[in-house]
Amino acid sequence: MSQRHPADPNTLRKWVHAPYAVDAKLEYVGRSDASVALKVRTREANAWGVRLASDQPLVEGADVRLSLPAPRGGPLRVFGVILSVKQDPNGGWQAAISFDAEEPQLSTVQIDLARLAA
Repeated sequence: MSQRHPADPNTLRKWVHAPYAVDAKLEYVGRSDASVALKVRTREANAWGVRLASDQPLVEGADVRLSLPAPRGGPLRVFGVILSVKQDPNGGWQAAISFDAEEPQLSTVQIDLARLAA
């Protein structure tokens, strides 16, 4: 049985992600190991969050800062929380991060426009 998406346009936009694979750095906020930046790779994104891959397990529920390139250029820093972490069959880790605030530079429209311009 397939999962039905809510009909509310604002909720639906949060479900839709665009492919966006870039190297990024993830730092924990408010923890003793906060100064250690972990190398991660985003897989897809939208203005409300990202899905990413990591060689190391991440802490579900942790507050984080993610530094990554914006789709149309320039550096971007966003704060959020790790919603879920799952180990993949290859031994790596997959995680979903929800941003604390909407980040328009990572909207699916901006990602698609950057891809078309490339």
